Amino acid sequence: MPELTCPVLVNGVQCARDLHEKAKYKAGIFNTIVYECDRGHLSRFLYQPVKAIRCVYRRLTDSMFWHFCDNCTDWPKKNYIEVESPEHPPAGGFCLQCISKRKDGDCSGWNVGPD
Repeated sequence: MPELTCPVLVNGVQCARDLHEKAKYKAGIFNTIVYECDRGHLSRFLYQPVKAIRCVYRRLTDSMFWHFCDNCTDWPKKNYIEVESPEHPPAGGFCLQCISKRKDGDCSGWNVGPD
């Protein structure tokens, strides 16, 4: 798993310290992992606890938020990083529009199997 760095801005500059897992919470279709840096900044990331048959994740090169619905209006089309993951999503946060589309059953490009 790639190292996560603190996304909190301090005086306009990203903290960028390494994050360490602090807690996990289960709620709805997504679970949350809370991370903390050594300065005490907290960051929350969502993850989906299902096995994906095939899912392509994209994020802009300068963003920590992944998209997984290719019909999302913010689906990156240039300057992006792409990861295809059959089992686990990449580390980071997720686009709220993609989460909503997935929850509503309107997510194109997301194929899941049984838990």
